[in-house]
Formats: sequence, structure tokens, C-alpha cells
Amino acid sequence: MRIEDATGRSRPHQPKLLQRAFVAAAIGRVLLGAAAYVAPQSQTRMNAVPDQMLSTELRYLIRIFGGRAIALGVGYLSSDEPNRRRWQRIGLMVDTLDNVNAAIELNRLQRGDPRVRTLLRLIAITGPYAALGAAGVISARRPST
Repeated sequence: MRIEDATGRSRPHQPKLLQRAFVAAAIGRVLLGAAAYVAPQSQTRMNAVPDQMLSTELRYLIRIFGGRAIALGVGYLSSDEPNRRRWQRIGLMVDTLDNVNAAIELNRLQRGDPRVRTLLRLIAITGPYAALGAAGVISARRPST
């Protein structure tokens, strides 16, 4: 089955399992984003960052992350299927940039630095989101039968 996107182009219908995974990911974005926005220390504690490192600036940046996550999740959940494809691509771009940022920072650290473990925890969150986004793009390009 094919559907028309916002530009009028015909696209293959995504498998139900993939659709459900994107809905679950969007809900996860909203929940994680809300926790970050309301209680920035939840994010630092989840990633084993000592409380004394939670500065005003870090709280601000965590809330920016939270707002972005909420916007991505709500944008996806409130869209019809053709527009959800657009939100999938936007999410893929954001998640890919997050992972590139982590790779840049990992490259700056020395082996044995405790911050490596923290970055790897963050990649464990953003990596699967990027992989899901890539799966969505691949499924959109797959010819229908």
C-alpha cells in the first residue's frame, strides 16, 4: 500500500511495527524531555554526574534539551501519517547530530577518563533514536510490492 505525502508524492506505507516504534519513541521523547525540563538534576543523576557540577548554565542547557525533546515528540504525535515522515527525518537529523557531537567529545577525552562512561550512557539513549530514524528513511525509500 502507498500513501501520499504532503508534497503529493506517493510513498510506501510503513509497517505497523515501525509505526509503533516511532510512537513509543515520541512518547519517550516527551517523557524524557518533561523530566529534563521540570527537574534538570534527574538527567545529571541518571548519567552519574555529581550534583555539585549542576550549575545554572547546565540547568539551562538541560532545559533546552528537554524543550527540544518535547517539541519533537509532540510534533510527531500530533501529525498525520504523511507529516509524521517529515518529523521522522527531523528527528533523524537531530539524533545524528547528537551522536556526532558525542563522537567529537569522546575523541577529546583520554582513556580511563570517567566522562567516557557518561558519554557512552548518553549515546545509549540517542543512538537507538538515530537508528530508528534511519530505519524510517530506509522504509520510505523501499519500493512497494
